[in-house]
Amino acid sequence: MVERITGANGSGKTSLMIKRTEEVLKNSDGTVVFIDSSDSLNYILPKGVRLINAKDFGIHGAKTLYGFISGLCAGNYDITDIFIDTTLKIIWNKTTDMDDFTSLLFELSKTTGVNFHIAYCDNYSPELVHENY
Repeated sequence: MVERITGANGSGKTSLMIKRTEEVLKNSDGTVVFIDSSDSLNYILPKGVRLINAKDFGIHGAKTLYGFISGLCAGNYDITDIFIDTTLKIIWNKTTDMDDFTSLLFELSKTTGVNFHIAYCDNYSPELVHENY
């Protein structure tokens, strides 16, 4: 499953991601991972969530992010959910087709059983949009 949260800056995407992380963690029998572009959520996320700062691993581009996520799934069979906040900031490319990236994550989800939750800015749809695939 891929859950996609979009909206303009300041629309509440990160707050919704944190709330979803708390809900998922309550029902998870494995590891919950949260990937962000900084360490700013270190004291906000619930204990038990593994926060990964993408900058610490030199992730630049959609291919690099996808490879990193695939590696996480391959090396950790107990991961149930991966949250990716500020996705476009991590990718560093505003021209990446997020529908294509979502499709890649959907295929990876079918293969691994990991649920993905991604949030990114969409200035064409300023209101908060929440979709599941």
